[in-house]
Amino acid sequence: MNPISIGKTLMKKWFFLSPSYCIVFLLSWFGLGATPFPIAPFFNLPLILVLVRTKPLGVNLLPLFFTIAIGSGLAYHEPTSPFGNYFDDLKVLIMVGCVISTFTLSPMIMYRAILNYTNIKEPIRNVWYHSWLLFPLLWTATSSLIRRYSPLGSWGDWAYSIYNWGYTGDPLMQMASIGGLSLINLFLALFAQLISDYMIYSYKIKRMNNESLLDSETTSLLNNPNNRIKKLLEYNWYLMFAFGILFMAWIVGGSYRLQQIENNNEPLKTMSIGCILPAPDTSIEDLLKSSDTLATNHNSKIVLWSESAIIIRNQKEFNDMMDKAKLKTKEKKFFLGLTYKIMKKNMLTLIGPNGDIIFDYQKVHPVPLVESYYIEGGQNDPPVKNITTPKTKRDHDTVSINVSGAICLDMDFPELLGKAAKAYLVLSPAQTWSNHIGLHHLRMASVRAIENGYWILRCDGGGASGLIDPLGRIRHLEISPNTKNSQLFSWDIPIKEQKVKTIYAEWGEWSVWGTLIILSMLRLVWIAAWEQSPHQMKDMWDGGVKKIQNGQRWAEQKYNEIFEYQRINELL
Repeated sequence: MNPISIGKTLMKKWFFLSPSYCIVFLLSWFGLGATPFPIAPFFNLPLILVLVRTKPLGVNLLPLFFTIAIGSGLAYHEPTSPFGNYFDDLKVLIMVGCVISTFTLSPMIMYRAILNYTNIKEPIRNVWYHSWLLFPLLWTATSSLIRRYSPLGSWGDWAYSIYNWGYTGDPLMQMASIGGLSLINLFLALFAQLISDYMIYSYKIKRMNNESLLDSETTSLLNNPNNRIKKLLEYNWYLMFAFGILFMAWIVGGSYRLQQIENNNEPLKTMSIGCILPAPDTSIEDLLKSSDTLATNHNSKIVLWSESAIIIRNQKEFNDMMDKAKLKTKEKKFFLGLTYKIMKKNMLTLIGPNGDIIFDYQKVHPVPLVESYYIEGGQNDPPVKNITTPKTKRDHDTVSINVSGAICLDMDFPELLGKAAKAYLVLSPAQTWSNHIGLHHLRMASVRAIENGYWILRCDGGGASGLIDPLGRIRHLEISPNTKNSQLFSWDIPIKEQKVKTIYAEWGEWSVWGTLIILSMLRLVWIAAWEQSPHQMKDMWDGGVKKIQNGQRWAEQKYNEIFEYQRINELL
């Protein structure tokens, strides 16, 4: 059999004989990437988990791996690629897809392996639902390690599939202010666990019931009060009910948080900040002239260039650039964010109105396969410096804020940007190769604002520039026209005495892991209690279930009384 026939046979098996693979492929394609359908992960992850848990891994793992890899690779497909030809772009897409597929399946396979190794198979011993928290723990831990050690940071993280976009933002994404992307991943994993449990147990009960009906001498298993699958499904309903309450609480809390806006009735200081997207082969003189325009005509107090605006070839060019920039900032009294490449370094330097250097920042994470082969990563953390704008003829008051900076891909490492949590404004120069990816990158950066409660000025030379507020709302957006002319933008940022404080900025990942440790300890205590005194625990459990059922009957009775009262009034 030739390779073409083998390929056709595999395609028929994946997409015709196994419709679930086709669904996973489509949900991976349209559930990740730059423009995902926000609801797709709520279908995709439970379905993938069901396939891993129910089908033999020897037969199912390879086709499932490539189905997710191809779908997620296409999700990041870009019409305009930075690579030289189609085959280089195809290699990158395959690599991205395989990485996402590996990260997706690894915690699921570990979950199944742990259950098999400890002989806690479903339905588990003693009927009680011991393992329902195991998969969320594995999923959250895996995603956290990936973000920390992957060269791409949080790229491909399923948490971004919750579509935070525009001025309104997304209520669910506001949970990042408490636990960052880890809390969102925990939320998605809990949902996947509960839905997959429901699908598996419902199918098992249906199958056992059909088998019992074929045998007239056998009593239906559904009528057996000690049926363990039926018990597990009953507990699953309680857990899903609790999850539904938690889901509504997040929606209400996130919506309330997003209602916070500036009150126009209060005297509020504002500061103008500007962004310059230089044209190809722009000289330092042209960039300084554009900076002068923003500082003079738009009264911009901070002007930022997009990433790698100037290529510096030697020390003489560097000294010449710095001398001219310092002279310009002294003359016009503004802060200037210079971005340049010099000696294998990708740099951001902020110069003050007195000609002094506020900070130097070297890009920590060069983009793999694009610049990592000629750019060295820095070892520095994002600096946090306090700046005060000088008094001028147009501004008689001063503004004092903490400012930090990070370059492009560095914004996709939450732990790194958490070290700038005390900043009020983060300067983020970037250079993506298209509007499609630039919009996605801007949306990813907005989550850093939610996590740490600071403003972000993103100045993207090839994608999407914008101003992001501390709640992750994109206040202003400018798509790069990719023309031969330089582009200038200016926006006003409100200045408050207190920056937005978040739990994540204070505790980082410990806000999630501390909670998970407490929950795990409670689970161990719960299991030990069942082992030591099952009769007492059963009485307590049955008593709690009875109270819930009594509450349900009371609510139904009140509803019926209200309905009867309304019907009597209508008859009268």
